[in-house]
Amino acid sequence: SMYVAKRALREQFDPRWYPQETYLLCELKWGNSGTPWIHWVKNDDYTNRHAEEYFLQEIFELRSFNVCNITWYLSWSPCANCCYIIRDFLQRHPNVYIDICVARLYYSDREENRRGLKDLARLPRVTIDVMEIE
Repeated sequence: SMYVAKRALREQFDPRWYPQETYLLCELKWGNSGTPWIHWVKNDDYTNRHAEEYFLQEIFELRSFNVCNITWYLSWSPCANCCYIIRDFLQRHPNVYIDICVARLYYSDREENRRGLKDLARLPRVTIDVMEIE
């Protein structure tokens, strides 16, 4: 798992800044018991995959058929393509619930991104919120 400096974190999640990368902090919990598992991801420049896609394809492992609650703290909201990748992932894993908290909206002036987020937010096992600044 990746070490993130406090300063980097502040800039990544501060909506007044517009960093190039996307950072994703994931908290994952199987069933009602157990310690939450925490993992950092950022977008993968080598394969040009966004953080969400990279997490679902490379990091997530189906450990059991218990309910799995995933919370994502994202520095940018998912783009349209990532919204559909998340939707497909949830169709394949009916026991997974995802709460997504975003620091800023990714190109919200683009219709496809707005539509992707709206479609994702309508799914019964997804919640999407914008983080508040303390």
